[in-house]
Amino acid sequence: MNVSKSDLLRVRQQKISKSDLLRVRQEKIGGGKGISSIKSKLLESNLFNTVKDVLLPELQKLYPNINFNLERKIYKSIIAHNMGKSNWQPESKNPYILPDGGVLYAEINGIKYPILVSEAKQQGTNDKRIKEGKKKQSLGNAVERSCKNYEELKRFFRPYDYFPYHMFLSGCDFVKGSSIIDRLDVLTDYEKRNTDYTFCSDSLTTVWIREKVWTMNEIYAKLYYTSVSVIEHIFMDKLKGKNFSANNATGKRRKSDFYETPYSLTRKFLDVETFDKSLTVCEPACGAGAISNILKERWDKNLVSAYDKETNFLTETGNYDYIITNPPFSLAQEFILNAKMVANKKFALLLPLSYLHGKKRFDEIYSDREFPLKKVYVFTRYPMLGEKLREDGKYTTGMMVYAWFVWERGYVDEPTISWIDNNEDVLSKKDMDTSQTVNEETTLTKFML
Repeated sequence: MNVSKSDLLRVRQQKISKSDLLRVRQEKIGGGKGISSIKSKLLESNLFNTVKDVLLPELQKLYPNINFNLERKIYKSIIAHNMGKSNWQPESKNPYILPDGGVLYAEINGIKYPILVSEAKQQGTNDKRIKEGKKKQSLGNAVERSCKNYEELKRFFRPYDYFPYHMFLSGCDFVKGSSIIDRLDVLTDYEKRNTDYTFCSDSLTTVWIREKVWTMNEIYAKLYYTSVSVIEHIFMDKLKGKNFSANNATGKRRKSDFYETPYSLTRKFLDVETFDKSLTVCEPACGAGAISNILKERWDKNLVSAYDKETNFLTETGNYDYIITNPPFSLAQEFILNAKMVANKKFALLLPLSYLHGKKRFDEIYSDREFPLKKVYVFTRYPMLGEKLREDGKYTTGMMVYAWFVWERGYVDEPTISWIDNNEDVLSKKDMDTSQTVNEETTLTKFML
């Protein structure tokens, strides 16, 4: 219901606040049913403008080699993509969620990372009503609306190991002892509030709550800290191998990021797993071509696509029948989720066997029945992934157990496990050429459990 001219005139004459104007409207439509607060809307507007006009420019000064942009909406099609739901179709046209502070992105070496999502809710007018001798109104439900966004954002952030969703709540509805506060428990999974959960593995909302209104200076300080922390976290992950093409500001690949796959690991895998060699296959992290060269042995060369620096697989939208690759292990989840969108039939990734465990991996990867895990091929001997390959495909042993993980679209049974006997490919100590191996300790940094 719109506020009438008489309402506006009365407001102007009495010089009352915008929250009082809200109460005029609420009384006309039946008490607390009108949950949209003019004061809250002002706060939300200020939040977005604070991120756009203050935070973003400061981050740009601090990180001149990073491109930042702020978007109002998060389209549900992007959320579905991040979930690996390739068959999702909306009922309406381009549905979206609209966080108060928008979503702030940082583009680092061609990869667009969401680094901050924020909301601000100011709720409650009963403090003023009591002073005026009026009855209390029912408590608002801005929290319930925020819970909906939370569920969407959990899915939006599935490819990432951080959750920078910060919510600022204030107003008399959040006075100590209020039942409204109990409705927040779903946001923090019943963990305590006023605690930073940006890097918690369980995707908890960071809820800043108090009765006193949050100032924009207070909000800015927390958002600045969160944004910088996420950016530095991404940089550290890149130093540990979380970027398959480049990991520094100049775009030059670090030597320690380069881990070639011994030829025999791919040959033996292709000997046991069935692929239709008349269909297309892609190797999206090919490096110097250790895997792609073997693919060209088995396929017509025209059917093999291989790239690394030239194309970012995480933004790949084309389609291939098969994908076979050894991805950067710290980006394995991102590779898997996008492979479910890109691969028509099947994809296979060489990963540490330990990638099988983890509740988050189960929820986000292995529970999917549209494009499920089909089979895991475990090597009987531990192969070492090194920088320099032998033409005969032989290698030394390391300390990490590797396996080929195979996903197949439409597979209906439970995943199975098989073994690949690679003993004949392992070099003996007698004829091992130490110059052709790399430090195992360096190799282990590629994958962060």
